[in-house]
Amino acid sequence: MQRQSGDLADQETELEAREGELDARETALDERETAIDAAEPAPVPVINEGVWSVGLDIEPGTYRLAEEIGPDRFYYWAIYETGTTQQEIVTNGIPTGGRPQVTLAEGQDFETSDCGSWEQM
Repeated sequence: MQRQSGDLADQETELEAREGELDARETALDERETAIDAAEPAPVPVINEGVWSVGLDIEPGTYRLAEEIGPDRFYYWAIYETGTTQQEIVTNGIPTGGRPQVTLAEGQDFETSDCGSWEQM
C-alpha cells in the first residue's frame, strides 16, 4: 500500500509542477497579447482622402462631412465590398452641396475623393 501512496504523491507533485508551467505560459501569452494590442494602430475617427477598410483603418459607424461642400468642384465617395478591388459597389454618390453622410460596416471599403474630411457621428 505504501507503494501506491508514493506513486500518488509523485503524480500530485508532477501535476502541481505542470499547473505552474501552464500558469507561466498563460501569463506570457497575456503579456504578448497586450504588446500586440499596443502595437496595432487604432482606427481613426476622421476619414481623409483615399480608400479605407472599415474595421481595419476606420471604425464602423456613421460619418458626415466636416464642412459643407458647394457645387464648384467634383466630389465623389463610394462604398465597396472589401476584397473586390473596388469592383462591387454597395453605394456611391456625387454630392453637389450640403454635408452628406454615410454609414459604414465591417466588410466594406470606403473611398472619398475631393470631399474633405469625414467625421464620425
